[in-house]
Amino acid sequence: MRRQACAAISLTLLLTLPSPLYPTYAQASREVPVTIAPWQQCLIQYAQALAIDPDLFHAIVQTESAGHPWALGWTDQTGRRHSYIARRQEDAAGMLHRLLRTASNVDIGIAQISSQHLGWLALHHQIRSHDLLEPCVNLYVASLILHT
Repeated sequence: MRRQACAAISLTLLLTLPSPLYPTYAQASREVPVTIAPWQQCLIQYAQALAIDPDLFHAIVQTESAGHPWALGWTDQTGRRHSYIARRQEDAAGMLHRLLRTASNVDIGIAQISSQHLGWLALHHQIRSHDLLEPCVNLYVASLILHT
């Protein structure tokens, strides 16, 4: 009997507490005065434009680059996967320039946009490879790719 009473009280407390106990990424960025990276506002904007949960878009970014805006990934000629995270945008730009000359495919920036899209991006959106090192541009391109 005592166990049932405790369970009932716990359930009542759970139902009366504000939900969720832990705010989602999107809620935290809107409601809690937390310092966030400027690109996170872009992420929320483009997620809303796609009509997807910003938490889902954030999960994609976390999976692709762990939230590093100047991340680069490529596969070498032997099939080994490599990644590089620059400390500065200029360093990422230099490495990207070298990789585009030597690697068959490079994944660029915070959403790891494939260099296979560069021709299409240049032709239809006037976006060049180094533009993808700007987090908001990169997230915009990710939203274009997810939309198609």
